[in-house]
Amino acid sequence: MGDTDKIYYGQHMGEKRAHKRVIVSCDVRVGLAESGEALFVGDVLNISQGGVLVEIEAHKSPDHTRILAKKLSLDIDCKNPIHCAGFIVWSAEWSSDNGPRKRFGIKIREMDETNESRLIELIERSS
Repeated sequence: MGDTDKIYYGQHMGEKRAHKRVIVSCDVRVGLAESGEALFVGDVLNISQGGVLVEIEAHKSPDHTRILAKKLSLDIDCKNPIHCAGFIVWSAEWSSDNGPRKRFGIKIREMDETNESRLIELIERSS
């Protein structure tokens, strides 16, 4: 994988990005922030200071009406775990060789300084 495949800013396929995104491979536990209810464990495909792209098997996906517009807690399981909260801003479902998959774009809205430092370190280390 070349450097341009790992990192991208600005416009990518017509998208506008405010933060550098990097491709990473780690798990994330997603739950409802208010109740603490666990929703699913997914794979982080890429991450930035502004958000995270998560993929799961479609049959493990919670009902959209339960999670849209709800604050979600995220525990990103990497070398130095990152804890934050955010909201789903988009989702997509499709079939792959591994069966039906679903992706969620989650915008990060809340993170303390320690976790923000860990996220920046992850991004710099993955660049």
